[in-house]
Amino acid sequence: MNITRKNFLVGLGATFAMREAAFAEAAAAGSLPGYYAPYLDGIAKKVAESAAKGAKGGFVFFTDPHVSANYCQSGFVIADLVKRTGLRRVICGGDFSAAFCNRASPKKFVDDLYAKMVSHWRDPIESAGGQLFTAKGNHDMRVWDSWDKKDGWVYSSANTRDMLMATKESANVVQNPDERTGMYFYRDDAQAKVRYVVADTSDGVLSEDRSGTGEGYGNYMREDQLRWIAEVALGTVPEGYGVVVAQHIPLTPFTGSEKDAKVFDGFRRVLEAYQAHGKVESKAGSFDFSSRRGGDILFDIAGHTHSDQFSFYNGMLHISETCDAFYSDPVPRTPFSGILFKDRKARKGTVMEQAFDVVRFGGGAVRTTRVGPGQDRVFRLKPVTLKVGEKIRLECGEFADVKWRGFDSWDAKEDRKIKDPETHWTFEHEIADVAQDGVVTAKSPGWATAVAIAPDFRKEVVGIRVA
Repeated sequence: MNITRKNFLVGLGATFAMREAAFAEAAAAGSLPGYYAPYLDGIAKKVAESAAKGAKGGFVFFTDPHVSANYCQSGFVIADLVKRTGLRRVICGGDFSAAFCNRASPKKFVDDLYAKMVSHWRDPIESAGGQLFTAKGNHDMRVWDSWDKKDGWVYSSANTRDMLMATKESANVVQNPDERTGMYFYRDDAQAKVRYVVADTSDGVLSEDRSGTGEGYGNYMREDQLRWIAEVALGTVPEGYGVVVAQHIPLTPFTGSEKDAKVFDGFRRVLEAYQAHGKVESKAGSFDFSSRRGGDILFDIAGHTHSDQFSFYNGMLHISETCDAFYSDPVPRTPFSGILFKDRKARKGTVMEQAFDVVRFGGGAVRTTRVGPGQDRVFRLKPVTLKVGEKIRLECGEFADVKWRGFDSWDAKEDRKIKDPETHWTFEHEIADVAQDGVVTAKSPGWATAVAIAPDFRKEVVGIRVA
């Protein structure tokens, strides 16, 4: 029997009404263990210091919570930080659900995860005054029963959109009025003078709920979405506004993968054309940003990879963020950070139960303050430009006793069999060499990324353009 959109929403509301009511009082009060208090005092202080250095705009970014594997404290931690810092914007990079369930009822598994997302993330964040919206992940809202992927459950694209956009702040975003399945939109912040553009990187359309395969939605962007983002979301950015782009799947080989970089090549080139005041030809049409009035794209931020990675390429800063549930896979995939932990279970009952960032921007930099495993980072928004053969010494403005590393921004190769974070990735240095003392030698035209690494692995990141 086909489930109509109306019947689905009515049934979903009835299913969760009693459950949400039971959680409401606890969510409003919060259930954060007492051992977080001194830790979050320190986080709030660092966030305030970032603002004092010129990073006035900001938001909390968490991604890949994968609720069934999560210690389920991050929503309450975020709610606490909303109150402490005054930062109200909260963005999720997607993937509330999980890949596999191995349960008798995959549908019930997905429904239970959604109910927990509501009670442990949405409700406490909104009760604290947070403004939450999310990008759609490739695991939202579906699950496979097992590794052979022969059984499972997946909600239709339209129903998934309704579930994920059932937040107060989602009612305030600007969407394509003709869209009924894709989950892409923008939201202006007049106080920070920034437009948040959220893309849907799992934009294949599934017309109805389905059991038996759990396949879900294709990971690509339809031409209608790309055209709307280019012409409306980017084409109408107000004068004096910067742009922050968010989506689930990253756009470069290091922040994501070579395969994904090819799939989303058209989207990335549209962003690059906007950044360069240029023109671009794509399957979705021709777009001309040569006379755009809006300000630059500050950065692009994503999830999906479960690790902290970054790359300056063609005038843009790309950042991918670690998994909030913090499986074991972020350890080998996160270079320049040391061994973040060895025993995942030992994190339970500590302030390392989750991993996400408070992101602040302004004053020529993006500053990320880590809550949980990982380190704080500073990204300088203005790249260094050199001519072939030229040398320059980079200076770290934030940390002492740093050692510099560098890599060609597009040429990163991953070997998932290697568990050592320092050899898991192979980097090329054909564009520029970066010595440990910060001396950069420009070798050939292109883009490179330089990283100053402090003894405690905090990092300052600089883009290098070789003309």
